[in-house]
Amino acid sequence: MLANKHRSLCQVLTPDTTRKYGCLLIVPLLLVLVVMWGCEPEDPGSPLANQPPETRIVVAPLDSVNHDHYVSPSLMFHVQWFGHDPDGIIKGYWVQIDNAVEVWTAKGDSAIAFESSTPDPNDPTRMLDMHTIKVSAEDNEGLRDSSPAMRTFNAVNYAPEINRFVADFSDSAVVGAGIYFEVVWSDANVSGALFRITVDGFAITDWDGRSKFQFCETSDEDIIASIDIAEVLPVDVSRLYTGQKNTISVQVKDLGNAISDAVALHVEVVDTVRPVLVDFSAVYGSNAFFPDGSTFYQSGRSTTLNMSGSAESYYGGIQSYRYRQRYRELSETVFPEWSDWSDWGESSVIFDELNLGAYQFEAQCRDFAGVTGDTLDYTLSIIEPDFEQRKILIVDETRDGNANPGSPDDVQVDEFYRYILELTPLEIDTSGDEPVTLSWQTPDGWEVNEIDYIQHKINDASYISPLDVYDKQIIIWHADDRADVSLGNNVVLLGQYLDAGGKLIISGYDVLQAFTTDTLITFNSGFAYNYLRLAGGRKNGDKEFIGASGNPNYNCPDLTTDADKLPNRWAGKLNTTWILYPEHRTEALSFWNGDPADTPFEGGIACLRNFSAVNPWRTITLGFPLYFMKDDEAKVFIKWAVDEIAGE
Repeated sequence: MLANKHRSLCQVLTPDTTRKYGCLLIVPLLLVLVVMWGCEPEDPGSPLANQPPETRIVVAPLDSVNHDHYVSPSLMFHVQWFGHDPDGIIKGYWVQIDNAVEVWTAKGDSAIAFESSTPDPNDPTRMLDMHTIKVSAEDNEGLRDSSPAMRTFNAVNYAPEINRFVADFSDSAVVGAGIYFEVVWSDANVSGALFRITVDGFAITDWDGRSKFQFCETSDEDIIASIDIAEVLPVDVSRLYTGQKNTISVQVKDLGNAISDAVALHVEVVDTVRPVLVDFSAVYGSNAFFPDGSTFYQSGRSTTLNMSGSAESYYGGIQSYRYRQRYRELSETVFPEWSDWSDWGESSVIFDELNLGAYQFEAQCRDFAGVTGDTLDYTLSIIEPDFEQRKILIVDETRDGNANPGSPDDVQVDEFYRYILELTPLEIDTSGDEPVTLSWQTPDGWEVNEIDYIQHKINDASYISPLDVYDKQIIIWHADDRADVSLGNNVVLLGQYLDAGGKLIISGYDVLQAFTTDTLITFNSGFAYNYLRLAGGRKNGDKEFIGASGNPNYNCPDLTTDADKLPNRWAGKLNTTWILYPEHRTEALSFWNGDPADTPFEGGIACLRNFSAVNPWRTITLGFPLYFMKDDEAKVFIKWAVDEIAGE
């Protein structure tokens, strides 16, 4: 066979090569072919016996070191090891912690918690215990490391502490059953925490990871559903003793079983307190209803009712709210069913659109103990403006002679306006001990109503509302006491009134005090700019003003101060008046007269009218108080002003 191969190989050589070298090159090649094509040799086997693997611990507490046994509940101490087999591979590891049973693992690391239970005799606040980690590798032939890697160390666990209670009530307070509190705790070596509550020495909860506690009616699923149970532990209110003092104690235990000392709150629980619904308000679209619950109607606006409860008197928590809408049917008040507590737990409800009319609501709140508070009534009035009738509203800010300069009382000012408007009684209420005039009438048929602003209270504050002005074509607003100019309280209402087509005549002592305390002002936005069309004004604080000359282009009457209404020392001249700086689309109706005549204010605009085809409203603003003008001249002026602003 070899000869044949030899011949075959010689045949592939060229004649020249064969002649020169013959077959000398064939000999080494034959040796290679013998190895390649000869018989396979037998495996002689390893000359050495199987060697045991070696094991090393690379991450673990050092020997004889006091080690914090936890880093955090999810990041316990991380131990790492590895093995080496000189003649094979590592199959896995046997791990033994302390005297526990060995555990087999193919991994090279593990997170291990080392518990402590032995008090340190040198420091009672510390816990000590000796721990051992042993790891031995095993190779693929089942041979183990005969000298396992080992670490021995002390694990230290500081007992956690309760630092303080976070609660709305103080220690020894009188409370209702539905109280809430949380605890602030600390741990020198944090390992997570479990909490337990006792009342008068008896445990009322198991150990739990939540540090916030809400005593509540646990049998009510709606109440439980409103608690964030991921953060807050519901505690049965029946575990508190009504009518006596309760000692509520809290302890914290870490995951190394070290337990803090108990810290206690002392409370007297009573069942005579109830939650209180302190606010029931509404929003119409994006605007709040006015304080009396009324607003002007605008199509397409939704209404949102908002509620706010309080349990401050006994430090309970408001759990939810409910409402129902009352209405009348066949002269009988109908009370529908209450809304569900759970459906209105967010303290608000939205009605897509309420039509014109008055809506009566009742509302309640309840606390987490399941106690329901008293019912609160609330009325919403959605009103459509109606300015077709000849009606005037006089808003009187004068407050009974408590201001300067002339200090007219309310009766004097009322009599002044009744005189200059020539009012006669129209509607009289005779139901009381003395007749009361409800409305008046002018000679040319205007019906007039009066509001004594200081006595016209809504929630103890002086406001007017849509219910006062919805059918009044003209408002005469006067503030003839300097100390009580409160126009600024009502600019939102007056803006909506004017937007609906109402008309305003405003007069007062230091009238622009409603907008500023400065002597020189400018406006580029707001009520004065948008509705009165004032770009600003300048105040004269000296006793110089003696009257206003009417603009003959509009037949505006002249006005002169009345010396009899002013202090004698003022000699018939008035201080704290304004000249007005107009914006566009305005007209000067009268001009400032002073004594001396060369004052810088002389000839300035003293009365301004906003007259524009762009806007539906008309306003007349006086920079001086009409009351201090001569009565007969004021009568001519107010008659002219009413006709002028009404377009008659």
